[in-house]
Amino acid sequence: MNVYEMHVLFRTLTQQQGLQRVRAILPETIDTFLQQGIIHIVQTELQVGANKVFKENVASQQAKVSLHNALSTLVSNTVIDINPSGEFINLDKDIPNILYLTDFAISKDNRIFVKCRWIENDRLEDTMNDYCNRDSERNPIVTVSSTNDIGRGEPYRLCSLFTGGNNHKFKHLRVGYVRTPATVHLVGKDSPMNVDCDLPAYLHTNVVETAMELFMLSLGLTSNKQQASESGKQLQ
Repeated sequence: MNVYEMHVLFRTLTQQQGLQRVRAILPETIDTFLQQGIIHIVQTELQVGANKVFKENVASQQAKVSLHNALSTLVSNTVIDINPSGEFINLDKDIPNILYLTDFAISKDNRIFVKCRWIENDRLEDTMNDYCNRDSERNPIVTVSSTNDIGRGEPYRLCSLFTGGNNHKFKHLRVGYVRTPATVHLVGKDSPMNVDCDLPAYLHTNVVETAMELFMLSLGLTSNKQQASESGKQLQ
């Protein structure tokens, strides 16, 4: 479904809710609510993946599979060069539009990659002091922290790499991530300047339905779907 078709469906759904004057809504307004719908769905899918990580032992892999299925068009990976010290890597400088990080791997030759353990910063000291779990060339560790550029005050994510003193041997870091979705925009029905939704096609109807519900809420109204959901909760 392209962005024009999403606009048509949005108008159709809102008219079905009794808003006959929806034709007067500017395309820019519909774009705004469609984008809010996209963000809501992406955040929901990411939260589902995060919950699996915390609740299941093999959750990390299961969550990753689920994420790849739900947001397949946004899931990507990029290989960046590691600086000579190999310790600190500014991810946002090398990879624009990162929304959600998923995994890391390092390589000496850009062919064979070693998967990294990604651990929380507050667990780093204990892990490094644990003989069995500490970092090594075959069992590298990465941490990610958020910091600010003192000169400009712009936040960015800083990746730290630990390989048992072997950072200098590794030349490449592969970063898996979910990128920020495109900002939809309708210029005209067949305009080459249109920006379509880049979520998987099966989610497009959900995006429009969510956008419609958000639009209804902005008017202080509830959709038939929301009313049915609330009625069901009351019956329980």
